[in-house]
Amino acid sequence: MASPATKKNLPSGSFLLALALVAYYLLVYIPLSKQAELLDRPLVSAWARLAATNHANRATAGLNLDNAAQRLKDLQGSTTGLEALERLVRQRLELTPEVRNRMAEPFQLIDFQNERLRRIEQLAALAHDKGVAIEAGVTGGLPEYIADMPQPGLLWPRLDVATQVLLSAIHAKVTTIKLMTQIPTSNHRTATDNAIFLHELPMRVEMSGPMASISRFLASLPLRGDELKATGLEALTNKPALFIDQILLRKDAPDKPQDVALELTLCSFVPFVQEVASTEDVH
Repeated sequence: MASPATKKNLPSGSFLLALALVAYYLLVYIPLSKQAELLDRPLVSAWARLAATNHANRATAGLNLDNAAQRLKDLQGSTTGLEALERLVRQRLELTPEVRNRMAEPFQLIDFQNERLRRIEQLAALAHDKGVAIEAGVTGGLPEYIADMPQPGLLWPRLDVATQVLLSAIHAKVTTIKLMTQIPTSNHRTATDNAIFLHELPMRVEMSGPMASISRFLASLPLRGDELKATGLEALTNKPALFIDQILLRKDAPDKPQDVALELTLCSFVPFVQEVASTEDVH
């Protein structure tokens, strides 16, 4: 049994409890608090960015818990609309099965040269039958293979587009097709990973003829399939949708007031095809 003197020297229970609490605060609570603060920082930062975006973006301005469900419904409707628009654009830009197959195969230079020559002969024969003059610089402006081309497989859609442009002009019964020039390909890339998703194939063409014929030709450019019936050019069954970039229209000659000269830069678009042949595939 402890003596009274010994009991006086022992710390009280309250003191020990206070000491334990201080030790817990210093050794446990403060480290845990700092760790929790570090873990919260990404969440706090993300929340701050979300709040700033919500404040600055018109699409989310005024978003709160009360209207979040309606906003979500609106966004889902917008997504559906964008998906429908994407399908429509893909249909407009769709290549013919023949061109897609050609692009997916290793590029064969001899096959391309033979096809190019065949189309030149067909265009010349059709132009003669329709009474349309084709100057020498036109067929020379059809796409040609150049050594060390990075993607020779794109020559196939270029040849198809160039052929369809000339067919459109011939069927529209312009007087003269004067020039065709191929312009280097432009590649369109995504904003997220800089990947190519679209090839733009531009070209320049010059022609002259009656305004009615030139108008018919211009009206046919964005059309394809059954849409061409309204222009009277339904013979162009495989024509892709083409897009005007630059246009210059002027009187052709003082003694022919009904005739005009057209200088036109137009383009077609080819959705990215992973299998487009590289220079290593040329034979």
